[in-house]
Amino acid sequence: MPLPLRAFAASGAEASAEIPVIRRQGGEGFVSRKDCDDLRASLRGALLLSSDPGYDNARHLWNGAFDRHPAMIAKCAGAADVIQAVNFARAHDLLVAVRGGGHSFSGQSACDKGLMIDLSLMHSVHVDLVLRRARVEPGAMLGEFDREAQSFGLVTTAGAVSHTGVAGLTLGGGFGRLARRFGLACDNLRAADVVTADGRLVETSANENPDLLWGLRGGGGNFGIVTSFEYGLHPAGPIMYGGDLLFAASDARAILTQFAGFAAEAPDEMYVAGGMWTDEKLGPIVGFNICYCGRPEDGERAIAPLRTFRKPVRDRLGPTPYVRMQTDFDATYPWGWGYYERSGFIKKLTPEVRAARSRARSRRRRPSGTAIPCSRCSSRRTGTTRATAALATRACSGHARSGLHCRSSPTASM
Repeated sequence: MPLPLRAFAASGAEASAEIPVIRRQGGEGFVSRKDCDDLRASLRGALLLSSDPGYDNARHLWNGAFDRHPAMIAKCAGAADVIQAVNFARAHDLLVAVRGGGHSFSGQSACDKGLMIDLSLMHSVHVDLVLRRARVEPGAMLGEFDREAQSFGLVTTAGAVSHTGVAGLTLGGGFGRLARRFGLACDNLRAADVVTADGRLVETSANENPDLLWGLRGGGGNFGIVTSFEYGLHPAGPIMYGGDLLFAASDARAILTQFAGFAAEAPDEMYVAGGMWTDEKLGPIVGFNICYCGRPEDGERAIAPLRTFRKPVRDRLGPTPYVRMQTDFDATYPWGWGYYERSGFIKKLTPEVRAARSRARSRRRRPSGTAIPCSRCSSRRTGTTRATAALATRACSGHARSGLHCRSSPTASM
């Protein structure tokens, strides 16, 4: 019986003795299929080529703006697999990308025609109650880390979106709801196991290879591949005080003025993320997402001044499990959408900054958080720039990628 054209194409690909690749410095080359088979046989995990089942799902990233096709994906099951993958990449001079949680804004978790070292199978979390430490593998998500630690009444700073990967967040610094009290995620990194570029597994801590630990704590990468993180933990939770507090945007300038005074005096236990966006039901709003990581009764008193700025259009503050708070932004930043963001730092919310913020909003052609219809279904995507609008009007992630689903979000965080 004749094979369909697709089957012929697959058979031809499988029969090819060489796989086209990109070298570390950008040149083109080939890797033999036999060498790939040898690498596959050496792994406890798996090696995926473009014709293998699971390849497409493995290459997809959180930021759907990046649609990269690695020549091969090494799905590592442990440090030994990582060593094998690194040695293979070095021997063949391959371009390499490392995927922890796949949440890189700039798409660094994947590469075209290189070797993608995928750590998602390595996601265990082990809590030591005596030392108040946690050993976390690099494929773990923040939600997994938070749930395990909170089962024992312990926490550490771990971002604000539960489906973010632990590894990238920590190596890049790591803001989170607990950072004002306990420091950044990298400040709580006590030790790590690292596979270096020459394929060695080294330990780093305050006493062993301390310079490497210094680099890992917010250095941004390229020091090696971390196969295990050790964090310091702190007693807090499981119930904290917080939630959303929303006001009409018509009062934005006055609310931001009052918030500037509030923020200057806020205790270290207080986290407040503010933004301006358009809610499908409430219209343009000024909103605050709040977490007080001390005693809930103290949190209610500390937050009370925020409620007096103006009459809220929505008040969902109250005692809430911390692991629940950590999912508040999950629907705002779903997997597969195309994201673009620019940001900067300001030391104070000065009158000039507040005025500039209000003017910028009034000049927008499309309010922040406006949902843009997908061209191929009724799903809607959030966009605030021409770049994201162009992506959104072409197709939503569910129709641009296999294995991802159409979702709509009423708001976009600033």
